[in-house]
Amino acid sequence: MTTNRAAVWIAAAVCAALILASPIPGFVGLILYVGIYQGLFPSTISWDAKNAYLKCSGAIADPRIWPAAPSEACEAMYLCANEAPLSGSQRDALYDQIRKVPGCQEP
Repeated sequence: MTTNRAAVWIAAAVCAALILASPIPGFVGLILYVGIYQGLFPSTISWDAKNAYLKCSGAIADPRIWPAAPSEACEAMYLCANEAPLSGSQRDALYDQIRKVPGCQEP
């Protein structure tokens, strides 16, 4: 009986090692990070990322979130104007902010 129990534990340990060594946990971790963590905390997203549009509503509400350099801020605002799903009041606020950036024209 103890030999069978030891064999079961060894088999479980081997299976766990194979699962942890496979790329599946890393892939699942990546999906969780991008899908959940960055969705809950958009401030962790870079303005260069594919999902940077998630930062737009926060940046429109708090202009300190925009990049500091006017050219980078203008580029980020263009991204928001073209990519982010915005309400009418958010779109109006965004265009007001675009007009305040030196050298930035409306998209």
